[in-house]
Amino acid sequence: MRRCTAWYCAAVARPEATFLTMHTNHDATESSIYLDCALLRPADILLTTQHHLVSRAIRVATGGPFSHAALILERTVMVEADGYGTGNTMLYQDRVERLYNPRRGRFLHRLPASITLAKVLRRPGLADSRPNLFQELQDLTRPFLWKEYPALRSTAAVFNQQRSKQALILPFLQILDKYAAKEPENPGAFCSELVAAIFETLGFSLVKGARPEEISPNSIATALELVEVEGAITQPEPAAELNEDVREINNATMRLAFPRESLSGLVDFMKVVTRLKAEAAGERTTR
Repeated sequence: MRRCTAWYCAAVARPEATFLTMHTNHDATESSIYLDCALLRPADILLTTQHHLVSRAIRVATGGPFSHAALILERTVMVEADGYGTGNTMLYQDRVERLYNPRRGRFLHRLPASITLAKVLRRPGLADSRPNLFQELQDLTRPFLWKEYPALRSTAAVFNQQRSKQALILPFLQILDKYAAKEPENPGAFCSELVAAIFETLGFSLVKGARPEEISPNSIATALELVEVEGAITQPEPAAELNEDVREINNATMRLAFPRESLSGLVDFMKVVTRLKAEAAGERTTR
């Protein structure tokens, strides 16, 4: 299971939405970019770029290296708007590494191979000051979910601060819209617009004086009150000892079709099942 301009080839094709995809190859490869989920906190922002044509156009038009933004809900899931629509992307773990220097574990999610650059940004103190931030974000993102990606021409609002660039990029986006499978019937937000709107609802404006629809991924990248999360974007350590049991358990938990809050109930249910099985086995042996 999650890219805007990061997945723009998909935006043009507009395939049926499917937000739950999992990487099955967790070998360490130097060409891959990994996200260390152990370092993530609610409301972190993942910025990425790809080598697709439209991604390059957005980067040029907005004067920066990034073309996509996603919002981390917690260490296992983020919300984003891309060619598939707006929904949650599960951060399945490709590698769980035991490291001894520093002595900690790393939970590595491999980003799609087409991503060439990534960065994680954070508003310092936000997660610490709001202990229920994950639940807040879940509630705030709910109205944005399950909507189609907007027509590309509508994203030209992010160039409102640069009218000359808007004039250059808008015809290009209009041409790409003509190749889309269909016009979106229930369009949602642009990727960075989604992130900016959530932050605004939390009471923080990412770019002073700009509306969410005017904020590009590169506007977020240069936001003064955000800092980079060091080590969040990383490479695997080939010599690390891998913990396959933890990796498989974590990924299996993420594939459950109900919210985390239900897990305690599931544990109690499994206790009852185990007890009944034991009782049944005992009755059979006494007959």
